[in-house]
Amino acid sequence: MSVTIYTRPTCAPCKTVKYYLKKRGVAFTEKNIDEPEHEAEFGRVADFPMVPLVVIDGQKIQGLNLGLLAKALMI
Repeated sequence: MSVTIYTRPTCAPCKTVKYYLKKRGVAFTEKNIDEPEHEAEFGRVADFPMVPLVVIDGQKIQGLNLGLLAKALMI
């Protein structure tokens, strides 16, 4: 399973999602969109400019939606 999370350092919901994933033992790649190389990628991937954006095997979950995360991760 591939899990990527697009974040910003000042984003409280991003911290919540990362904590949620860590507590459940889900490995993920974090991409800070304040870094130019990740900002451009985020622009191509995101349906609208809002973080956190979690991409699980191609499925996109934007915002703080722990219910959808649990369903997508089957946990």
